[in-house]
Amino acid sequence: MRRRWVLTSLKGKSVLFSGKAQVPKLTTAYETVKVVTVVLEIDWDSEQIINADFSLYSSVSVEFLRNIVKGYNLKGGLDSLLAEVKSRFHAFSQGAVIQALQIAYERYRDFRTGQLLKSGRES
Repeated sequence: MRRRWVLTSLKGKSVLFSGKAQVPKLTTAYETVKVVTVVLEIDWDSEQIINADFSLYSSVSVEFLRNIVKGYNLKGGLDSLLAEVKSRFHAFSQGAVIQALQIAYERYRDFRTGQLLKSGRES
């Protein structure tokens, strides 16, 4: 009963999910930001990413990734978004960004299907 109430109460609202991943050691990126965190704000009804943030040292990188991610619709999965990031974002932290995006997406999918509610985990 609680699951249905929570999911129904989200109509017309957005949800926030995050993921994090370690940057490869022995890179400049690792010296400044050891862990990349990705935060996605997702419109519950349309499943579109409406805002995003990335814990990267460079504001140019953050804005660049935000422009790629914003507007992406998660209904079809994450593959085309990850391919876009791989083809356009060539920083040392690329792998960590991709992994953090995958984790945030998996947490969102788990919540959407009720898995997070059953386990009691927080986003």
